[in-house]
Amino acid sequence: MPLFSVVIPTRARPDTLRHGLRTVIAQSEQDLEIIVHESGDDPATASVLSEFDDHRLRSFKTVEPVRMTENWERALQQATGEYLFFLGDDDGLLPRACTIARHILEEQPAEILSWRPVQYFWPDFFEADARDKIIAVYGTELECTLKSSRATLYPTYRFRQYYIELPMIYNSFVSRRLIEGVYQSHERYFIGSMPDVVSGVINLCFSSHFLRCNRPLSISGVSRHSTGHNFGSGNPELQSKVKSSAFGSIPLHPTMVHSHSFPLAVGNEFLIVKDEFFPEGDPEVDYAAMLQAALQSLNDIPEEYDLVLEHCRSIAEKNNLTIQEQDIVAPGPPPRRPRPGRYETGPGTILETVDGRSAAVANVFDAALLLDRLLPEPAIDSPRFLEEPEQTEVIALAASGPITLDFSLSGNGALLLGLGWSHLESWGVWSVGPRSELLLPVTAYLSTALQISVHGQLFRPPRSLHLRIEHDSAVLFQEEASITTEAVALDLAPITVPPSVSPLKLRVFLAIDNVASPAELGLNDDIRRLGLGLHRIDISAATS
Repeated sequence: MPLFSVVIPTRARPDTLRHGLRTVIAQSEQDLEIIVHESGDDPATASVLSEFDDHRLRSFKTVEPVRMTENWERALQQATGEYLFFLGDDDGLLPRACTIARHILEEQPAEILSWRPVQYFWPDFFEADARDKIIAVYGTELECTLKSSRATLYPTYRFRQYYIELPMIYNSFVSRRLIEGVYQSHERYFIGSMPDVVSGVINLCFSSHFLRCNRPLSISGVSRHSTGHNFGSGNPELQSKVKSSAFGSIPLHPTMVHSHSFPLAVGNEFLIVKDEFFPEGDPEVDYAAMLQAALQSLNDIPEEYDLVLEHCRSIAEKNNLTIQEQDIVAPGPPPRRPRPGRYETGPGTILETVDGRSAAVANVFDAALLLDRLLPEPAIDSPRFLEEPEQTEVIALAASGPITLDFSLSGNGALLLGLGWSHLESWGVWSVGPRSELLLPVTAYLSTALQISVHGQLFRPPRSLHLRIEHDSAVLFQEEASITTEAVALDLAPITVPPSVSPLKLRVFLAIDNVASPAELGLNDDIRRLGLGLHRIDISAATS
């Protein structure tokens, strides 16, 4: 049994497969097998495979083409490694990826080692503004965080985190033991139409924790072949081609409608995997948050703005929800890709965008070599290991002092975010759109009053912030504040609460006027309509 299996499912894409395969063959790690599994029987693919003479490489094919999920499942059956990773045929591994992974897993054994891939847009990608861009998020020092699977799954189903935060087999080394555990309870590992996204959910369901590395080990290539991007391209010809070649008949949950909107398509997959793996348990898909995400991203596919809006209204009607007109973004151009540059997005975290054409990058192999030079040298013999704080689900007050809810990526407040928040970042989380909510279940309070302080930052002050706190629809607190500085520190007046109720199920509503995105204001390429950047909330029993 080799330590690693790198599995490459492919279908008639020899032009990108050649360079993606080069990045794997170039790995110095010898305790590795490389599996190429072809849907169909393409002579050009066979010709590419014949170019490589490496004992680690094995290839298989179905002869007759099969849908993407089926090809992935068959490919999985051929892998024999202790840890498995799937690589798209226009993707790549960074040099030393397997060596770095081996050192990390030797120091801290885990069922899953995950990371955020670099994004590389091939020169032939249909979106001209994105071509040749390389976008990398990385840490200045090699760190791995032990994360709670449950605390990752719940915000994902509430659309509080991007799907890229899932430990998918597309951005993770996943242990054979975990995969065999899936097979013991189900006949398949891959289900639905998005096997990468669904694998991330399944991996969370069958693990208690996973390691998240702050250094990318792979490149997610986006080429003219890319299934997901063609699906959401707004080009009927590309959409029809990818549906017939990759998806076939897309399973549809009865509460949903077919849509090219990514939040809606991902939501459909979340519902299908839930019905299969945890039909009676939590988490539930937050339909309101899913619709809000879709409404905020209507301009992702400008050609289908009206159609996706109609899809949102249909899903709302099916699920007895009401579309808030203020959540609907006005028609406009699609979001721009980040411009070249290097920015610190948080302590020790860098976002770097590189113009591949200027750097003479023509394919994903070139991109891998360039990134190996750009990224900080990893201290692979001494990686730093961190442990994610336990997530707060019930706020149990005590006489010892206030409870602090931290809303950063390394904080404890992710499970308390309701509607209207973006993804967690290293410093905290932005509210998106004109309204947002927090859910604060409070128990064991020591008096009939609570003291709450809100700390954060405001996007583009001065602005008006309206804050309301309810319990069982009864309004306990309301305040409207005019905030003139970027730093926010609101010490609310003591909030009187029902003396005999425990736990209190407080709902905090935030409304901010004049929401706008940095892109609309010409500041940068961020299209989120930002309001309050929430750092932390302190809550305690009020003293007499």
